Amino acid sequence: MRYRVEPSSRFQPGEIFKVHWPILTYGGKACKKKGVKADKHGIIHERGNKARLLEKEPALGFKPVRVEMKEDGEKLSKESRVNYSKLVTVEHNVKVFFIGSVVYNDWDLVRDAVNQCWNKKNHQKQRHR
Repeated sequence: MRYRVEPSSRFQPGEIFKVHWPILTYGGKACKKKGVKADKHGIIHERGNKARLLEKEPALGFKPVRVEMKEDGEKLSKESRVNYSKLVTVEHNVKVFFIGSVVYNDWDLVRDAVNQCWNKKNHQKQRHR
């Protein structure tokens, strides 16, 4: 991936340039953990492995997304879930370790899930004013 400096005029409210969605296992409980909102999550799994809910895990809000692993020895656990309503900004001075990338054909699933979560958040905030 190549980075470049953008003029300040490009940074407008609502523009997002480098964010990530956390992959969480919730202590191995996935979305069975108390307090986790399953409707804001989706399964994330390695390409070539089947996506499966855990026994007694509630239905999730979004379709599974595949990852092409790039780093030898790194694995995603079967409990790995993406919380699409929680975006994390990565600052320029933070060290990160990339283990893989979302499979190209699954990016539309990610985009739609994020947009749906954020549209719900924005709609709910406006409704409570």
